[in-house]
Amino acid sequence: MKPEQVAYEIKQNDKVGRYVVAAKELEAGEEFLVDTAAVIGPKHHTPPVCLGCLSLTSGDTLCERCGWPVCGPSCADLPAHKEAECAVFAAANVKFSSSVEDPTADCPQYECITPLRLLLTIGSKIWNDKIEKMECHSKERKGGVDWNADQINIVNFLRGPCKLADRFSEEQIHQVCGILAVNTFEACSRVSGGNPVRALYPQFALLSHNCVPNTAHSIGADYKVRVRTTVPVKKGDELFITYTHTLQPTYARRQHLKLSKYFDCECARCADPEELGSNLSTIKCPKCEWGWVRAEKPLDDASDYKCHKCEYKMSNADTMKVMGVIQREIEALDPADLEVREQLIKKYHAFLHPKHAHLTALKHSLCQLYGRVAEYTFEEMPDLLMERKIELCKHMLQIADIVQPGYSRLRGMILYELHAPLIMLARSLYQQDVLTGFALLTRMQEAERVLAEAVHILSFEDPDSMEGQLAAQARFSLEQLQQTIIMLPQQIDIMDGEQHIGG
Repeated sequence: MKPEQVAYEIKQNDKVGRYVVAAKELEAGEEFLVDTAAVIGPKHHTPPVCLGCLSLTSGDTLCERCGWPVCGPSCADLPAHKEAECAVFAAANVKFSSSVEDPTADCPQYECITPLRLLLTIGSKIWNDKIEKMECHSKERKGGVDWNADQINIVNFLRGPCKLADRFSEEQIHQVCGILAVNTFEACSRVSGGNPVRALYPQFALLSHNCVPNTAHSIGADYKVRVRTTVPVKKGDELFITYTHTLQPTYARRQHLKLSKYFDCECARCADPEELGSNLSTIKCPKCEWGWVRAEKPLDDASDYKCHKCEYKMSNADTMKVMGVIQREIEALDPADLEVREQLIKKYHAFLHPKHAHLTALKHSLCQLYGRVAEYTFEEMPDLLMERKIELCKHMLQIADIVQPGYSRLRGMILYELHAPLIMLARSLYQQDVLTGFALLTRMQEAERVLAEAVHILSFEDPDSMEGQLAAQARFSLEQLQQTIIMLPQQIDIMDGEQHIGG
């Protein structure tokens, strides 16, 4: 029996519509849903891609039937293209004619592709049973920037040059555009050469949002999505995914959800000024020594900020202005500039809570940069910087335990980053006689536990994904480390003896 038939139930209420609860006790890491995409296509803003495999293309090779970009005849004959837009474009004699000189720039002509593929399912069983019921938020979208752009680039194009006015109404096309905007997920696959595409999963899309999700998902080379729990879930409890970035502060998450998903998040994390203890939105009080400034009413987008000690207030406008300046400064950084990130942390440490989202973003980047960029490789880093990387990783684990608890991808990646400096620092300190042999063994065993947990978490990922490939690498490193630990007691005895004799 399929896992989705026994592991979850679909329920409905007036607040969120349809949602998903556990139909039985689910253990952490338990797969409860596998879903196949109803439609896969280019992202809303995309450069030219092959309409067969969806990999990036220069646009020079065209389908012989419709005149739109493909990699070659084999891609032109793939059903995803041949049985969808190809026939429509060929019948209407609508050719691809991008005027964009930069092949990496967004191509507006492609905005119609995924909506057209979904429109062509109207009347099918999957449309009638699952897709037609999906939320499209046409009322909220109507008249907005996205709606008006869709009217020009999609509605008018399909009903005009593509000659589909008799087949699809404006209302139907906007409904489909809304369904895609609200419900699709980004996917990368070796089929598309790693190029991000969007996919619509009828069952997966039923999971509601929470800023502290209790599930994670991975999308494989076949574009099937596999969904698992990250923490134990009791029978009857709701299963959540996240529609936004969990490391963002409340005001940024709620704004993103309002603009892209058309709802106001009122989850426990958003409602808590301290964000469940993560303090990703907290500012240091400039007036008193120990005060923290937080939103008075975090579910009010216009809320002022107030110190919990001295009652000092900052207006919402002033707070957002300052946050915007810092955000733009971070976004302008060179991706590999390690030193400037450290400087920014020192610069804003006196103003922001140590766990504030802006400082956490900088620290998250540094976790990945230390050991990998020129002049800061593991071979070049002194003990002080090894300790710094360990400190940064432990900071991120504290954050992950709150906003992405359990077997989350974030936790798995940070644990992997942590194991190497633990090993290298322990070896260095032992060689300097700072650590005893027993202390060295203890630290190596700690690194083993860290790496073993990283392997366990990352092994849930698709083997072809970056995280899945990292899991294989981590598994090999773990085997090597375990062999080292087995041999270590004998080596320690010899080395300690030599050190003792030499002394």
